[in-house]
Amino acid sequence: MVAGGVHAAVIVRHREFWEGRRAYLVKVGVPVTVPEAERANPPAYDGLDWDRDFEAYVRGNVHNALAGAQQRLALGLNDDWLPSYYPYFGISIHSACFGGTVRFSRGTSYMDPVIERAADWRRLRADFEKNPWMQRLGWGLSYAREHGEGVLLASFRGANGPLDMANGVLGNALFTEFYDNADAVRRTLDVCTDAVLSAFEWQRRNNTAVEDGRIVPMGGLWVPDPMVGHVSLDAACLAGPAVYDEFEKPWLERLGGRCRGVMIHTHMLGLKLFKTMCNTRGVSLFAPADDPNQPALLDRLDEVLAAAGDVPLMLSVPRDRFADVLPRFRGRRAVFALSATDPDDARRQLEALDGLCPLGR
Repeated sequence: MVAGGVHAAVIVRHREFWEGRRAYLVKVGVPVTVPEAERANPPAYDGLDWDRDFEAYVRGNVHNALAGAQQRLALGLNDDWLPSYYPYFGISIHSACFGGTVRFSRGTSYMDPVIERAADWRRLRADFEKNPWMQRLGWGLSYAREHGEGVLLASFRGANGPLDMANGVLGNALFTEFYDNADAVRRTLDVCTDAVLSAFEWQRRNNTAVEDGRIVPMGGLWVPDPMVGHVSLDAACLAGPAVYDEFEKPWLERLGGRCRGVMIHTHMLGLKLFKTMCNTRGVSLFAPADDPNQPALLDRLDEVLAAAGDVPLMLSVPRDRFADVLPRFRGRRAVFALSATDPDDARRQLEALDGLCPLGR
């Protein structure tokens, strides 16, 4: 474990947030410029030769992320931002431990299903020691950990939720197997939940341990051990609350109980499930993302807050929505993500937010 160093004061505020002694965390995205002469030129993600160029891809990106983090720190902004890195592989990395073929498309990746029906759940074998994608993830995290110079922190990558993992190994057959072979789906979920736990343990073996905790890339948050990174609840958005209650909630509660807390990433498409998601034991933070052709989170904020109850929400708030959004968080806990055009704009936004939601620095 490493000490907090330049991030110690920020980590104290994160710790207070998780202990319920601080109402808000806020981070500001602000552009920083690393001089061209100091920048590395790693291979691009799209079209990457993973066998030949992966290490150069990680080295170059870690170099640039560290340089950017140093530039950002030099601005002296009084927010709760923490710089972190993990090697990006697209969405397939969450289920690739089961050995399905990984296919890349622009900006992301997908894994082919490895079983055709839930009755074949005994064939599922999650491998973290020899699987090439897990080996790459472990190497990339450990490289970032060893070369972050106490500034750039190697984070969790995150993981699928149990139902998303089952969707990964079964493909869209999952949605008929709910009805055709429910008991086998439950056995599949047992295996998948064990794999999610193993995925986080694999990441924990390779990422940065700092001040008795880790960094979650979703929001750039520090979390105390043994709390883990975010899990995605995307598959449930295509179903309804009854399916969630039967085929995800018990396994997510098992995961949250083992880890003493999980953070949830989901989508506004699943608004009808938000209440039962947030009523799941062990959910420590809720972060719905906007979707095309769906209502925006800020436009349905009262519904989302009612569904979330006491679970803290993480959301982006543009400056022109401060006046109507922020007062609704009095008496609630939240993580606010802001976006600024330059350092002066960032300082003005922090001052304005502090007036509406006193941060108690």
